[in-house]
Amino acid sequence: MKRFISIIALCLCVVLRVDAQENKSSRIFQFVYITFDESTETQKLINRLNSLYNNAMDYPELYSTIFYLPNGQRPIVVKINLPGDNYKDFDKIVSVIQQQTSNIVIGDYDVTAIHDILAENDIIDENGRRVYRSVDWLYYICPSFWTMKNNEFVIARLFFTLEMEKLIAMKGYFSLSILCNDVKKSLRIDPREPFGSKAICRSAALVPIPF
Repeated sequence: MKRFISIIALCLCVVLRVDAQENKSSRIFQFVYITFDESTETQKLINRLNSLYNNAMDYPELYSTIFYLPNGQRPIVVKINLPGDNYKDFDKIVSVIQQQTSNIVIGDYDVTAIHDILAENDIIDENGRRVYRSVDWLYYICPSFWTMKNNEFVIARLFFTLEMEKLIAMKGYFSLSILCNDVKKSLRIDPREPFGSKAICRSAALVPIPF
């Protein structure tokens, strides 16, 4: 009997996940880009990621989530409630954060890879209209990410190439956040050019905040 109930529960979960992939307009799309180094409070970061993961798993009708962990030319990409759902690979992200002191960011590679991911998971349609109820774009960054100028090579480039300013202008649709566990002590930010030579509109609003 217990086995039968378990099978029914599993089937129900599968049905909910398939339905979640098809019904986008009522859901929040989350893209989570993750970097860390020796200064990162890893357990604090893992707790934040676990919270996002649990929300996506517990509420498939509300969230579609992509986790992107740069790892040289082999980034770990985890999709939840989306085509190609591989939620079980989330453990690989946690394992890397726990076992390594940092991850490798290759700006050009990551930007191209993220464009390819979004080509398969549109956040606006061909007419420039909303696909989801809203979009949350999150960067979890670390000091080395900033000092290596990936604030310019990754964040600024994606801002322009994905036309994020237009998305932000769609009232209530697109939210962009840059988070670091200890901003004041660890990040050296030029207030005049927080994203290097690429002047992002709304730069003041995009300065990193602590998590």
